Amino acid sequence: DLVAMYITAPVQAIRYVCCCLEAEIDNTLYPDEPHIKKLMKVELVAQFSDDLFPRERMVALGVRAVRGPRRMTKELREAVEQELRSLSDSK
Repeated sequence: DLVAMYITAPVQAIRYVCCCLEAEIDNTLYPDEPHIKKLMKVELVAQFSDDLFPRERMVALGVRAVRGPRRMTKELREAVEQELRSLSDSK
């Protein structure tokens, strides 16, 4: 699975796309943070410039709000996948 990481204000854009290597890992790394129950191990796939998927474009692609983990809309997922293909084609 792919995970898009949104950077909050002042950036307000998707900056990273990662591949989920492992999920639902019990939190033993941050014992002083009891509200963090589960962790995820990810691998960086791509880093986007902040003007590629700003909040305004995300809204145009059907994203209503960014509050914690969410599924990407079909339109956003297709746009991200297209950008990833164009990045791999240019290599």
